[in-house]
Amino acid sequence: EGEGDGEEGAAGGGGYGPDDGQGEEEEESVPPFAPLPSECRSSELPTCVLRDVYTAEQALSDPNFILQLEADMLMECCKFGKVVTLVSPDLPYYEGAVCVTYEEIM
Repeated sequence: EGEGDGEEGAAGGGGYGPDDGQGEEEEESVPPFAPLPSECRSSELPTCVLRDVYTAEQALSDPNFILQLEADMLMECCKFGKVVTLVSPDLPYYEGAVCVTYEEIM
């Protein structure tokens, strides 16, 4: 019982690749892609998308959560350059994400 488990992975039968079945559940739960909101100006300026910054539960627990989070993030992100915009897109694909657009890359 369990003796062959390690050998299969070591022989190349394990691992991660297109046919390993890993990530299939994740693909099904990811909402369809959506472009960034226009206020991000991502086609003109360097834009960072920070994912998994917060959960939906956190956002729903307090009506001021997103505003406070964006203010806190702005204070931190200013340490890395001039921030042009900082938004948390209200799109399912970007749930939990904050988009930071800089004037230039430092």
